[in-house]
Amino acid sequence: TVQNLSVNNDNKLKIIEEGGVRAIVALLAVQDLAVQEHGCGALRNLSAIEEARNVMVFEGGLPPLIAQLRSKSLSVQEHATVTLRHLTASESSRAKFVKENGVLPLIELL
Repeated sequence: TVQNLSVNNDNKLKIIEEGGVRAIVALLAVQDLAVQEHGCGALRNLSAIEEARNVMVFEGGLPPLIAQLRSKSLSVQEHATVTLRHLTASESSRAKFVKENGVLPLIELL
């Protein structure tokens, strides 16, 4: 799966270059927890590199990731939380996270 491929740094760059981030973000809207888990897991892996973080934010990844903080699956919540932690490493992404109302769902996980 893409989640497994996204562990390798060379593959991460290839996924980004081929426009895979948009497709993976779209998986978060699928009403199947297994698909959401693999999508969030892939984004988590990709978010470990800075190139992917900017693309994820640009491709509209914040709102669906924030929505996944309220998932019924603890694994999805964990993947989304770690991904958001990586994405909010930059000041501009932190501001967008706050603007997208991400703080309350995050606090609700405590």
